[in-house]
Amino acid sequence: MWQTRITIAGMLAGPLLLPLPSLAQATSTPNANACSLFPIADLEAHFGGKATPARSTTGMTAGSSCIVRINSHRIAIKSKPPGTAGVPRTITEGLAGPRMMLENAKAVNTTEVLEAKDFGSIGCYMGKFKLGSTSGGWGYDTICFLVQGGYLDITVGSDNPKDIGLEVVKGFLEKAAARR
Repeated sequence: MWQTRITIAGMLAGPLLLPLPSLAQATSTPNANACSLFPIADLEAHFGGKATPARSTTGMTAGSSCIVRINSHRIAIKSKPPGTAGVPRTITEGLAGPRMMLENAKAVNTTEVLEAKDFGSIGCYMGKFKLGSTSGGWGYDTICFLVQGGYLDITVGSDNPKDIGLEVVKGFLEKAAARR
């Protein structure tokens, strides 16, 4: 089910990353910087399964991103160097953009912010969104990010919001940040 949806993170991050260089410059590799930040053992223990091989895309913008899947969960991480254009400079700024965009989507009953919190050095938000016009179900994403020392975020998508609370995803981000 989650394979067919556009995640909240993708919807929100897309406008922040423009303009993008040519996609022909992008490469996919399991060894990019963002992949080395994943706390794989912690993710596998929490979600009760084995992670797929990590896949990363580099070269589209400054920094790198990486994705793994565990059972029905999609976990993505993005890392951007300090000073990268188009990423938030503060936690408050990082939480304001998604709130505005999601309020517009809420008006058509496709996306809704369930919770958002500024933890000081980390910002997190959870949203739900329609999985498609035929399923009628909802999917959930929790995104946590930090801006100090360069932008870093982790997004976890699930069909069950209880699996991906703000504190849980914040803990994964803290472990990823400690690996930088």
